[in-house]
Amino acid sequence: MVMINTIFPVLLMALIGYGWAKANRSPVDTKWIGNFVLFLSGPSLVLSALLNAHFIWSQFFYMFGAASFTMLLGLAVAFIYLSLLRRSARGLVLPIAFINSGNLGFSLCFYAFGQAGLQNAVIFHTATVMVLYSVGVILVAGWKHGWQFLKLPYVYVCALGILLNVTHTQLPVVLLRSVELLGQSAIPLMLFLLGWELAGITIRNAGVAITAAVLRLGTGLVASLIFIHVFHLTGVTAACILLLSSLPSAVMSHVLTSKYDNDSELTASVIAASTLLSLVTIPLILMWVSTHFIV
Repeated sequence: MVMINTIFPVLLMALIGYGWAKANRSPVDTKWIGNFVLFLSGPSLVLSALLNAHFIWSQFFYMFGAASFTMLLGLAVAFIYLSLLRRSARGLVLPIAFINSGNLGFSLCFYAFGQAGLQNAVIFHTATVMVLYSVGVILVAGWKHGWQFLKLPYVYVCALGILLNVTHTQLPVVLLRSVELLGQSAIPLMLFLLGWELAGITIRNAGVAITAAVLRLGTGLVASLIFIHVFHLTGVTAACILLLSSLPSAVMSHVLTSKYDNDSELTASVIAASTLLSLVTIPLILMWVSTHFIV
């Protein structure tokens, strides 16, 4: 029942987006929705989660460190794979190294582990965004574009939320409720956009795409197990690290490779393949963490 209650709402919202795109009965300005989530509702969700968190510095270190280690290992594996393929498709690096920690991560961790899970996912996602919009942009566009993450509110909102939390500063009730209300719209909109984006993707060069998708999921699992073992982690923290690290490729990888014209079709194929594979791996990982890490 826990599995159904966790996965079904996530899958249903993504399917609504997918079905809406396929039906094409009324136009949807997905760019506007994407910007709304990126610059307003998503940061509001991050801020409200951090304000309500029982903040512990070690928790921040573990989640931020796990995300960074997973991406670092993913980058190494991606470049090894490219060298074996003997091709310079740098855009292919992004869907192997970077994780869909926002669209899927927030909702899965919240439904599976409650508010504590959401808090962990917020920290993990902040690290993902910072590295994707710095290292990821450098890979596909060059050094002059490498500070794109400074244009996004996530970094500043995360810093503000931590500062307000550790100093026990309370926002006015009207402002706090407004932030929470905006944040509540982020998860369903993220999932709707995920379904919409997947509706427009077809898998090309299937062998390369499926191999890259397996590398994304497998590298994340291995990285999380190493990190958990080294730091002797248990409970919700360990469960969130395992789940988040093993999620499919970040949809934003396709956005960046399209923007800078760098292997966007192949990137989209990896995203589609990894998302399809995750329909099998996510339930298995949730069953595993629920029996090994959650009492």
